[in-house]
Amino acid sequence: MTQIVLELPDEVWERARRKAAEADRSPEDYLVQRIAGDLMTPVPSSEESRLELEALDLSAFADEHLRALIFTMLPSRVQTRLSELQRGNTEGTLTTEERAEFDRLLRAVQASTLLKAQALAAWKQKHGELPEEIARAL
Repeated sequence: MTQIVLELPDEVWERARRKAAEADRSPEDYLVQRIAGDLMTPVPSSEESRLELEALDLSAFADEHLRALIFTMLPSRVQTRLSELQRGNTEGTLTTEERAEFDRLLRAVQASTLLKAQALAAWKQKHGELPEEIARAL
């Protein structure tokens, strides 16, 4: 096994120490387990995920399902949290954990937006026009 020296922000070390204590492990063992687990778990790239979503054919969806996708909104608590994280990102004050949370939320918003676009395209393909509520808003 290779030994390395890591310099961690105090907040990361404290969190690792607490989590390790909860698991009745040393912080070092806990961190090795987390790093190994993260590195060994295949994670699709954002590009792969985007391409998979783009390939979805929603034309067989019932109108009520298309409408649900088209008109789905983020819960207000998620919108609020995303705004807080955006502010912290702009100010450069995000912690490592907040940065990861911000990235996850952004990917979720992008996926949701892509699904909405796919649902709108499927609706227009089926009906020849956009839903009335959207057409009025344009």
